[in-house]
Amino acid sequence: MAETVKFDPGIGEFVIDFTDYIDRLYTKMSSLVSSNQKKIQFKLAVDKIQNIMKNNIAFYCGCLMWAYYIKNMQETKDITGNTFLNMPENLRKEYDYSSQVNFLFAYFEVFERDTKYYLNKKIAIPEKWKNILNVYNEFLKLNNGFFDTKTNKDIILHEAINNYNFGINIEDVINNSIKNKNIEILLEYINL
Repeated sequence: MAETVKFDPGIGEFVIDFTDYIDRLYTKMSSLVSSNQKKIQFKLAVDKIQNIMKNNIAFYCGCLMWAYYIKNMQETKDITGNTFLNMPENLRKEYDYSSQVNFLFAYFEVFERDTKYYLNKKIAIPEKWKNILNVYNEFLKLNNGFFDTKTNKDIILHEAINNYNFGINIEDVINNSIKNKNIEILLEYINL
């Protein structure tokens, strides 16, 4: 049996920088002169926006599932690949480990407003997505951004995940989602 466990089983490669995408999209839209051009630009982008949001929420599900899985291993194992562990103190003070989550959560309201304005129909963000983000954000805070997480037993699970009954082999589900390059399937396994 391995004496170590990975910090990230491989789902991290599927994360998309949502902040960067939205910044580029809205910068492009602001450079357009007419409202009609902006509406067309937003209409062209709306499916991609939704897909990136869904993908990143699925990533957060995967993180919560993986944390549950490794925390509940019987043996204490060293975690490998935690890039936050050796972050210098000056960078730790500057690093906002919740920035992507907070940006996404704040964008939900903008998205709903903009779909109503640009598409003449409001596309509502699923409550499940909001709940997952809230739990994940609290999870980050409980673990102080994983700056000091050396072993699987150092992980502090959010109460909603600690008491969650997954009823699946988490390792297999995550590995299959990676193998099939479809982490969105992970959304099916957490209902908060």
